[in-house]
Amino acid sequence: MFENPSKITHDISPMAIAKVLGVVLVMVTLSKIMTIGLLIFLGFLLAVSLEPLVEKLRRHHISKGVAISAIALAMTAVISVVAFVLIPSIYNQVTNLIISLPVLQSDILFHLPENNIFRKIIEMPSSSTLMTEAFSVINMVLEGMTKIFLVLIFSIYLLLDGQKAFKWFSDFFSSPIRTKLQATGKEMTIVIHAYVRAQVLTSVMSALFSYIILRTLHVPGALTLAALAGLFDVLPVVGFFLSVIPAILLALTVSPMTAILVFGLYLLYHAVENYFFVPYVYGNSLKVSSLVVLGALMVAGALGGVLGAIAILPVVASYPIIERIWLVKYLGGKVVTKHADASEVTQVAEQVRLWNERLINLTRATPSYSERNTQKGFMKTVLIVEDDEDIRATLKDALEIEGHRALVAANGRDGLDVLHKTTEVGLIFLDMDMPIMNGRTFLEQVKKEANLRDIPVIYLSGNPDPELSPGAVDYLRKPAELDAVLDLVCKHYRGQSPNFFT
Repeated sequence: MFENPSKITHDISPMAIAKVLGVVLVMVTLSKIMTIGLLIFLGFLLAVSLEPLVEKLRRHHISKGVAISAIALAMTAVISVVAFVLIPSIYNQVTNLIISLPVLQSDILFHLPENNIFRKIIEMPSSSTLMTEAFSVINMVLEGMTKIFLVLIFSIYLLLDGQKAFKWFSDFFSSPIRTKLQATGKEMTIVIHAYVRAQVLTSVMSALFSYIILRTLHVPGALTLAALAGLFDVLPVVGFFLSVIPAILLALTVSPMTAILVFGLYLLYHAVENYFFVPYVYGNSLKVSSLVVLGALMVAGALGGVLGAIAILPVVASYPIIERIWLVKYLGGKVVTKHADASEVTQVAEQVRLWNERLINLTRATPSYSERNTQKGFMKTVLIVEDDEDIRATLKDALEIEGHRALVAANGRDGLDVLHKTTEVGLIFLDMDMPIMNGRTFLEQVKKEANLRDIPVIYLSGNPDPELSPGAVDYLRKPAELDAVLDLVCKHYRGQSPNFFT
């Protein structure tokens, strides 16, 4: 009834074993280099946030090398102040706190009721255990300073060669992917710059406020607690609890009323920060719902610790950009807008405005286009007749990124079939050299049909100095750039098509 186990054979090929071992090797390697990867990513965030300052200095006729050197010296000065002024003071405070731990523990327990849950927590560890934990915190701080130094070094290298590296990386991909990468990079730069700038400001304000109230109330270790408040301010929601709990415990060594005041003032400050400072400093560039932030922090913190939690926030804030550029053709403009409204993300509208800023400047002579384009649900339908798949996909993606409908054909005959099946096309991009039916024959056929002859045709050319083909209203140089495509669409499009996504 049952097979003899000794006769069962396991048919596993060497290739399958090699694949499994390869996957295991990759996973182990990734786990080992995750910290390095996070440091590199944080360096990238800092470099992106400093790039506008470099450009501002260059506008004053300062070379890029000199501008970056000046920024590097300024950052070195800040690090020196932190390393040689603040760190020794904090170290002395922490050392004194460690020495005074038994007394502090006794004072805290004295002011807590017998059945208080915090009393049980404080009673559990011994003084020696607390000292060990405190020394581990000091080691973590020193390790953190080393990592910050590495992040700064990497950010300087990125400022020097980041654009070349990005171009080198993007050259591995096809033309449509390069277009998306460039668009994503430009828009994410704005978000990352806003995030880093705003986070530095809010962290400094949090640290200063904490130091002032703790020093005023004579709470031990005020400078150390203020530094913790500034560091933990980077972590929304979670950071408040991580900073307020040690502050309350040390405030208890003064009096219960002091602890209540510290808690109340911390709570008041974070309410003011969340509802007044953050909206003002961040503006519309970065606004993500607390639920999304908390979920992202939990996942990133579990995978990458504190560094992962810090790095994930600008990524989450940039998701609307990724969704609009990379996923809008699959989700549709309506879905993207709904997601933005549901998650309280105002970034989409802001980034659309920034994306189109140059386009609007180019089309000020035709205000009717801007007026029509702001109508809810408006979308243009454009036909692309091009035999090169990469160029066809580039044009299609450029149009669909802006919410328009792009129809494609690989030759003139297929293009005519598309025109006969729809009456919504208001513009045609046309290549001349194609198999089966070339562009000239296609154009002749279009001009013969009364319902098609008025559709504007834009000639696609790879020549440096193309001549305008008879019957075409304009030409577009290949490879196409996003602004040039959109400029020609808004300039020559005729008619208005219904919303494809509704």
